[in-house]
Amino acid sequence: MIEFRRVVKSDIFSILSLYKECFNLDFSAKEYNYLNEDEDKDYFSMVAVADGKIIAHNSIIKNIYKFNSKDIVVGVSSGGMVSTEYSGVFYPLLKKQFKAFAGDIIIAFPNENSAPFFTKLFKFNIIHTNYFNLDLKNFKKSYKVSTSSEFGRTNGFIVKRIDKHPKNKYQKIEKGNRILIYKQYGEEIDIMYCSHFDDFLLDTISLLANQGYNSFNMVHWDLEYVKEIGFKPIKNNIFVYKAFNEEIHFQPQMIDSDVF
Repeated sequence: MIEFRRVVKSDIFSILSLYKECFNLDFSAKEYNYLNEDEDKDYFSMVAVADGKIIAHNSIIKNIYKFNSKDIVVGVSSGGMVSTEYSGVFYPLLKKQFKAFAGDIIIAFPNENSAPFFTKLFKFNIIHTNYFNLDLKNFKKSYKVSTSSEFGRTNGFIVKRIDKHPKNKYQKIEKGNRILIYKQYGEEIDIMYCSHFDDFLLDTISLLANQGYNSFNMVHWDLEYVKEIGFKPIKNNIFVYKAFNEEIHFQPQMIDSDVF
């Protein structure tokens, strides 16, 4: 008989072993707790257990976002994995967890193996083209180009996700109420989050270009906007979301993924 239940502290070692088995990923307890623990040190992660062994796992990481200046609860579905001999348990695990989620929207960047669960079985909305690269030689600095962002990331979320990250180091550029957060790789920049997609983004790219960076990556929802300023689409996982309020059409950025 297979049991589905919430994760407890004593499960962590077995979950890390499952990460190794499924993804060949050496994931630490510190990293797992950083992503999944809430303020009360509890988890909204679930496991499937057979004969005393954890055979499947999925997390929903809850955070507070701003949607049109109102607080909403966004859950990132992540860490989905299942032992190969028990592949049939993944659907009921997700079904139980999604049903138990008390929030406004669930989002995910599923890989090819798990994408059909979200798109075909749970009918999540899909943004197929979401990852873009700008080679500096293609940069079109047009101050007439902008797009509106209805989703803001709260200061508490930025502190948790960026300032307290156990491994990665990020930089911030701020101007008034505008902020851009980025991570660098040599001469390349990952734009993790930008609060305003207008002249502020264009000026910030120019500033970073003057510092020697010549390639910029960004997750975005508006294909026409990013093409107008020179970004080109790059193959990536699809982005999916299911909103429990029909007014919400999620606008992803790189900061929303737990895997980077």
